[in-house]
Amino acid sequence: MRIIILGALASVLSISQTAMADTEECHDVELVPETMGYHVNNGIAADGHQIRFVSFTTAGGQSLSGSATVLSRSVNGSTVKGLELKDIGVRHASTPSPNRVIVRYTDFGGGVNLRVNGALVVASRLGGLNDTQLGGVSISVQESQVGSVRVGTLRLEGGITSFVVGGRSLLLRQACGRFP
Repeated sequence: MRIIILGALASVLSISQTAMADTEECHDVELVPETMGYHVNNGIAADGHQIRFVSFTTAGGQSLSGSATVLSRSVNGSTVKGLELKDIGVRHASTPSPNRVIVRYTDFGGGVNLRVNGALVVASRLGGLNDTQLGGVSISVQESQVGSVRVGTLRLEGGITSFVVGGRSLLLRQACGRFP
């Protein structure tokens, strides 16, 4: 978020600082109607972003074609709205490529996929990937147990040409990208 201060000198400083700074975009599903659904090979393209729903890979290597639905779920007494992934992944690619991606999620269990720049890892939970690298990108995860679910933030840092995040039962609440 940029704060623009009125005045000639302040405007000049604000413009020059903005031109040099990275921009960050965040997206959530607050304005998307509940029950909006997606399946493997559905896609969304807008303003240089390409989103495609892809199959989920199990720990045994099986490919599953589930669905993604916008909905609200109860998490430890609070209602949270997001894109629920059930045996499906969501792939993002954009031009320009982001150098940081942050995904806020709630994991209801069953396993997750993360693919960065073509490299895939299948894990029991995203928190287990903290302080690792995948596809030349650094991964950090802050995750906590809330009742029977895990709530967390996945952070990818580096040259990210594409990434996929998927789950057996994973709710994506917000995704942010920092673009050079």
